[in-house]
Amino acid sequence: MALPHLTDEEIRTWTPEQKDRWWLENVFRGNMPQLTIRAAITGFFLGGILSATNLYIGAKTGWTFGVGVTSVILSFVIFRTLAKAQVSKDMTILENNAVQSIATAAGYMTGPLISALMAYMFVTNTTMEWHKMLIWNIVASLLGVMVAFPMKRRFINDEQQPFPEGRACAVVLDSLYPDAPAGGTKNMVGDMPVERK
Repeated sequence: MALPHLTDEEIRTWTPEQKDRWWLENVFRGNMPQLTIRAAITGFFLGGILSATNLYIGAKTGWTFGVGVTSVILSFVIFRTLAKAQVSKDMTILENNAVQSIATAAGYMTGPLISALMAYMFVTNTTMEWHKMLIWNIVASLLGVMVAFPMKRRFINDEQQPFPEGRACAVVLDSLYPDAPAGGTKNMVGDMPVERK
């Protein structure tokens, strides 16, 4: 199913309130579980493993990779297998998206270790102590989160710009969960989304 989105004309002419109303009517999925304990634990676990692999690849090649699509697929496989073995119920599409968000955040933490800190150590010809690296990552993370809120509001909500990796993950999620309930309040009966046909 194609992901719902506004036209270029609607993006240019609609007010932020109209865009928020459109999102509520066409995308919002009601009370579907999303940030659950199992999603958080799975996201932390996959994020830890994938960020370690990202750090290794980055140290070898100088490139880091987003781990969003990988975490979506791994999470889907893990919980679909557990559901078939009747150990756990399958994840919802929004739970898997929460896993992807957590794992991606962990994956991006390796970026400064590969780029900025490596450049600093190369230029100064010194090895930075681990506690200084930790402080650098914490400060960079806090600044990133504080800047992310207004940027998200401006670029994603107002200008409807797709975040490339997030868009790719959305397409993968949509194809992995073809029977997921349709989004939007106009596709809901009470608080429950209507199943896709």
